[in-house]
Order: sequence, then C-alpha cells, then structure tokens
Amino acid sequence: MNADLSARGLPLSRRTLLAATAVGAASVLAGREGTAQASPVPTSAPGVASGAGPTPSFAYQGPPRYGPTGMPTYGAWTHTFLGAGGYVTGIHTTPANPDVVYLRNDASGTYRSDDRGAYWYMVDDGQPARSLSVDPRDAQTLVLVKQDGIYHSTRVTAQYRDPDLTLDDVWSHPVERRNFAETNGTFRGRGSVIDRDPTNPDVLVAGTLADAGGKPCLYRSTDGGATWTLLATSPAGIQTADVHFDPHHPGTVYVVSQPQDRSSGRTFVPGLWRSTDRGDTWTKLTQEYPSEFRFDPDHADVLYGYFDPDIGMGVGPTVKRSTDGGRTWAPFMAGLPQTNFQLIETRPGEVLLFSGEPDYGVSIWRLPAGGSTWEAYSDGNQSTVDDDAWWEETRRPTIDDVSAVAFNPADPDEWYLTSTYATYRSTDAGRQWTYSSMGLEEMVTMEVVQDPAPGSDLVHAATADWMYFRLGDQGERYEFHRYPDIHILNTLAVSPADPNRIYAASANYNTEPPVGRICVSTDKGVTWTSVDAAKGGLPAVELNESLAWYEDFYGPSDGDPNPVSPAVMGLAVHPKDAEYVVAAIGGTYEQYTGTSWGGFPEGTGRQGGVGVYRSTDGGATWAELPGTLTGSVPAQTFSYNDPLAMSGDGTIVLAPWYDGPLQCWDARTGEWFVPEVDFGGEAYQVTADPSTDGRFLVAISSGQGGAWETLDGGRTWRKLVDARVNAVAYDAHHPERIAVALEDEPHVLYSDDRGTTFEALERINDQNFAFNMAFVRDRLVVGPGGSSYFFTDLPVLVDVEVTSTVRGDGHGLVEVVVGRRNGFDPTTSVDVASLRFGSADYATGTRGARPVGRGRVRDGSLVLRFRVDGTRFQTGEQTARLVGETRDGTPLLGTTTVHVK
Repeated sequence: MNADLSARGLPLSRRTLLAATAVGAASVLAGREGTAQASPVPTSAPGVASGAGPTPSFAYQGPPRYGPTGMPTYGAWTHTFLGAGGYVTGIHTTPANPDVVYLRNDASGTYRSDDRGAYWYMVDDGQPARSLSVDPRDAQTLVLVKQDGIYHSTRVTAQYRDPDLTLDDVWSHPVERRNFAETNGTFRGRGSVIDRDPTNPDVLVAGTLADAGGKPCLYRSTDGGATWTLLATSPAGIQTADVHFDPHHPGTVYVVSQPQDRSSGRTFVPGLWRSTDRGDTWTKLTQEYPSEFRFDPDHADVLYGYFDPDIGMGVGPTVKRSTDGGRTWAPFMAGLPQTNFQLIETRPGEVLLFSGEPDYGVSIWRLPAGGSTWEAYSDGNQSTVDDDAWWEETRRPTIDDVSAVAFNPADPDEWYLTSTYATYRSTDAGRQWTYSSMGLEEMVTMEVVQDPAPGSDLVHAATADWMYFRLGDQGERYEFHRYPDIHILNTLAVSPADPNRIYAASANYNTEPPVGRICVSTDKGVTWTSVDAAKGGLPAVELNESLAWYEDFYGPSDGDPNPVSPAVMGLAVHPKDAEYVVAAIGGTYEQYTGTSWGGFPEGTGRQGGVGVYRSTDGGATWAELPGTLTGSVPAQTFSYNDPLAMSGDGTIVLAPWYDGPLQCWDARTGEWFVPEVDFGGEAYQVTADPSTDGRFLVAISSGQGGAWETLDGGRTWRKLVDARVNAVAYDAHHPERIAVALEDEPHVLYSDDRGTTFEALERINDQNFAFNMAFVRDRLVVGPGGSSYFFTDLPVLVDVEVTSTVRGDGHGLVEVVVGRRNGFDPTTSVDVASLRFGSADYATGTRGARPVGRGRVRDGSLVLRFRVDGTRFQTGEQTARLVGETRDGTPLLGTTTVHVK
C-alpha cells in the first residue's frame, strides 16, 4: 500500500511508512529468546528478490523498517539501500537460537539476523568490531572487541523493543584501553582475538595489541564478559591474532601473535603461547605464527593452521600440522594445490579449508578428522554462486577473500560465509551459495553530492572499493552502480551549469598500475570516460619503493622510479561553466609511521603536495593556477574531505588540512592569499554556494574548530558554529539551508535561516559521525565513514521556551511554549500526540516525556505540559529538546536551555 500511495504523490508521514513494517514491543519476546513469532516482510527493493527480508516464521527483534525499501530505520535515520558493503570479517551462530546469526565488519557496526541470514540490522553504535563472542546459552548476550576495548550486553536488541532505552542503556564498556584492537588492520579477516571456554561459557579470554608501556596483552572474564581482569603473567609485546580454547583439554587456551602489521608498520613479538589454567600462567611453545589455527575435532594435541611466510595480508600458501600440542609444526599439503588459503574451520569429524577464487566462487578442501590427505570438496566454479540479487549489470560478484564461516547448530547443511562485500548462505553444506545481505550496509563513503538540477531527487555518491552510485528517490536506494576506471573514488564534482556533467577522481592506490585518475560523465553517471590527465598537463607522482607494502603490489624494488598518475585530492567545477574544472593535486607518497586506516600509512604525502590545476576544456588539458600557494596539498589514499571549492565569480578556496593555512585564489588578480583570520585550527573541508558568488563554508576540524562562512570570496569571515567540525553542506536549491557535522559529538546541526540559528538533528544510530553530506529536496543524506549512507527527512524548526521551574527530583510538570517561526503556526499545525520532550541526548521521535493533555493556545503560541520524570534531565543547565511531527507528517524539532534545580 505504501508504495502505491507514494507513486500517486499522496503525502505519507515517516511515522506512517515505518508503522507499516514496524514490530510492536508486544510482538517480540523480552529477555532470553525462545519461541519464534511472526514478523512482516518488507517491500521488495531494486536488485533484491521480491519478498527479501524476514519470513513470517521468525521472531524479528530489530528496528522498524522503511516501507518502500524494507531497509532498517534507526530513529530518524534510514539506511540507503545499496545491497552490500565493504569487508565482512566474521560470522557467528549460537545453539541458544539457531535462527540468530551475528556478523562483524571492518568499517561498520555489528549486525544481527533473526531469520538465518535473510535480513540484517545493526545492534551497536556503528563502530567496527575486531571480534565477537555470543553466549551459547542466550542469543541476547554478546561480547564485542573494538578499537577502544571490550563491550558487553545481555539484551542486545532491547533498544528496539523498549523505546525508552538508548544504546548506553544496553551496552557496558568494562575494558577501556586505547588501541585495544586493529579493526581495519592487516589481519582483520583472520582469526578471532576472543574465545569462550566450551566447558564453562562464563570464562572468556581476549587479547589486545601491545602498547608502549609493555603491559600484558591478555584479559579474562569469569562472569560471561561483564567484568574483566588483566592477566598479569600473559605475554606482552604481542599482536593478538587468534585465540582458542582447546576442546580436548579443559581450561587450556592458546594465543598466536603475528610479528608485523602492514597497515601501521609496527612490529611485535611473534609466536604461539599456551595456558593450561585458563590464563593464570603461560608458556611460549614456538616462534611459529599461523594466520589461523584450529584443533582436530577428534584427536587431542593435533592442530592445523595456514601460514603466510611473507607476513603479507594474512593469507598463506602453506598449511601445516602439529601433533604435539603446537610445539612443532610440519607442512601438511597432501592433496592441496598451490594457492593462498584464507580460512580454516572444523566441524564434527572433519577439518575444512577455504580459498576465495579471484574470478568467482569459493574453493573448499576437506580433511577427515585425523586423516593424512586433503580432499577437494568444492571447486569454486561459477555455478557455485547465485548472483541474481547483486550488481551483475557492471561487475560480476566474486567471493575473492573468504574471511569466516559459521554453521547452523540445528541444521548441518546450512552454512554462512563472509567475504569481500557480502554474506552468503548455503543450504547444501557449502556446494551452492546464495547472496544473503539484505539490510547489511557497510560501504566506506568518500563523498556525496547533490544533483543541482531543479526538482531532482538524485544524489551522486562516491565510495571506496565500489566507486560510483547514483542514488534515487531522495537517497532511498541506488538507481545504478558504475565502475569508472578508478578504484578509490575520492572526490566528485557535478556541474550546476550542466547537471549531466560529473567529474570523478581518486588518489593513488594499490592497483597495477596505481590508480590516480580523473573520469568524466556527460550523462549523469550512466557512462564514464577516463581522462589522460598526465598527458594533458597534470603532474605524475611517484611511489616510494621503501614503503613496507611496495613489493606486495609492484614486485621487487629495482631502484627505478615508479611513475604513476596524479594524486587528485579534490575537484571543483565552475557553477556557470561546465568545462571549467579545477583539481587539487597531492604530493609524493612517503613512508610514515603512525596510526593507520585502510591498509596504508595515514599521513602519507606529508612531504609536500603539488598544487591546484585548472582545465577549461572539460579535463582534456591542464595548467597550474598562477600565484604561489602557502603550504601545499596533502596526499591521502582515503580522504573523506573535499579540500577545494569554486564560486560563480571564479574565486577558489583551498582547505589543505595539515599542509598549510586556508587560502583563497582571487580570479581578478590571479593570486593566492591567506585570509587575515585566526580560524583556530586546520581547514578540513570547504563547500561553495552555487547560487551566490563569493559564498563559501569551511569546516575547521582541529584546535578550537568551527564552521566559518565568507560572503566576499574569503576576505572576511564569520563563525557560525563554535565547535570542531567534520563536514559542511549548502542546499543548492534552498540557500538558506546549511548542514554542519560535528567532530567531537555524533551530531549534525541544521539551519534554515542561513546559519543564524542551528538545531541538532537526532544522532545517526546514536553514535555515528557524519563525514560527508548532501541535501536532496526536503531530506539530508549523510555518509558516516564506513556505514554506507543514511537519509532523514528535514524537520520544521520551531522556537521553544521553558517557562516553569524544572525540579531536580524528577517530580512535577514542566511547561513548554512552542512559538511561531518562519510562518509556521504551531497552534494549528502540530500533531500534539506525536511530541516528545527531554534532554537533548535522550529525546527522539520515540523517547522522552509525552504531553499531558492536548495543550492550549496563548498569545499565538502553543503551550504544553510534560512530566519531568520522562525527560532524563540532570541537575544544572542543559539543552532540552522537543521532537514530533506536524499534522501532515513532517518532522518537527526545537531546542531550548533549561536549568534543573
């Protein structure tokens, strides 16, 4: 029904759309899980078989689903449907409920399925987990290992059943340790850094990365993960890569450490350790370090593992066996081909070895427990994968990097497999695989750009790994996906003068030859042409052969320079001339040791950038802009910021982040200048208003931070937001609208009056930060790093005032006055029953105090009363938030300051 009404153009409120697929609190079980109950089936989405989603026989316990696409909605934000994600690194089942499956990703949150993998939703804050453990007695109890420590919950989905709960109510953080785990490091898809004692599920051991202080690296819990103790005699200086309890010797646990992490360049103490007393004491068995290891299911002291002698990406060509409890290892290759093995797992009576095939499928070899020769089980040919629901129009799906497998404890023929970009399910014990990723969205979002065509409902999206998407229906779903001649699509620029023309570019990455290219589309992204930018005048950049990962991608270092294409860090197109485009070119990639992300040293390019170049013929030829830059352009493989913007008068603003001050190019004088303003930090991102010459908005992400605006091409500036800022956006069709994403809090601020006032939109899944944003009609689309895209309906902003004393004991009523703003009349247009009121971090469309009565009119304003005990106010001065809907279903938002005595 919803899809039909929408097609007729009839107004449908967001609440109505969600209610069509929401599951009420009474329809699911609280606490421990048991009998399955019915759940609705979402509307089919493009690229997904009709009826995808939970079937009526399963107990759906997740968030409401958005009717037109069936995608999960987290508060005010709905996941855009793309269909898959980045690297799915782990998957887990539990005998407590065979219908429940959990998975983890390298750049997004932890997901759960209630229907054996058909439909997925997030259960945490959207930050990636290195490993997880689900309680075999209770599918609601979960332990996560993340970058900042260990998290624990005994009611994972409770926030979706009880609208008064937040993620902070559901999750505890018993171990806080900086750089506890590398969630996107070299070995993120290999092994697990946590395991649970099979003879006593309350006992868990988890491992961390070595820190500079030389502390031990292993922790233990004896209460199911609620509390943890650092094991004082456990090894120090290690990089925990795989932890397992021995199923044959109760209380015995093993841990392996890899000697190097290619992502960060750090080195560690390698080897394999064992404890026979659940972690009290430890013995180092060997210097050997399998990427993963498992125990023979039927024979004690027999272990299997695959090894990567080059310490590359954790995949290895050599399988070894130990028959003395891990002290010595010998090659064990009988029956195996020469290939890179990526996963080893056991089932009763057998050991399984997996290798993803570059062209298609997954190859599997089987070893009977205690056997001497591996047997081919599945050859990984094309027929092993059913790809009817994927991006088959431009690139065949491929299970090319197998990371984990899990088995349904109630059905030995039902297997789950994770890989690059997707999850697969088999019902015939691994011989045929079916795409199974509906609701799972883990895409690294590099940029999102509004279509400047009047009335357009399109958004252009740039991603890592999967390049370009054109999003339709105001950001609800992808219309199509294209694979320009680029790997990491860093930046997009769409011409306001000709919205059919789009420029796309990337910096250098690990392809052969390295990809740093500019591509152009003249048909709104349908087809793309690669520009030979280097021949056209853009400078080539060289890779440094001393980089740790150089030989992995380019072969042995021969001392000869390796010329590559330009490292394009930003693009901007003239609002009045579709063929006038400028590009910010980063510098040489140099070795840099520090914190890492994405497989390359962060901070590469700090040796100096190149400059800003201009083309007036659509990218065919280029010349450096005249004038002298102060500083340079940084070179980053992964860069969420767009450092370049151009106004209709030809003025250009460059936000070079750490490589220099913010600077402006004056088109009249042909010179760069640095504004005489103390911005209080580094200029991270810039955007221009295509409808107003000289109007720019800059994000300052460090120091004192701020969102700063100029109306005269950079000569003078005013500070709109006094906080550190990640991203900024103008609405091309409504220049009074501004969006600002904060750096230190997961909030997006929205203004409908050119920045005079801002209101904080509801948090994205409570904790996600926005890195890029775009308006589309009356919506905002955001890319929060690794969680793909979300959209929300823009609210009507109202003036709110608290006119009564708020009691700190939680008793009594508080009077709230809603006033007129921008022509909006609250006395006739507010749906009073939808309103919620409370603290700014608590009140949402489903949380907060409800109005007492229907309110009254006073002096043209709407006067309401709310019970204080539903607000979660704390003593002192704080921000209060009013949320709800208008009578036509548009979201409503207002904030004010309250003092609680």
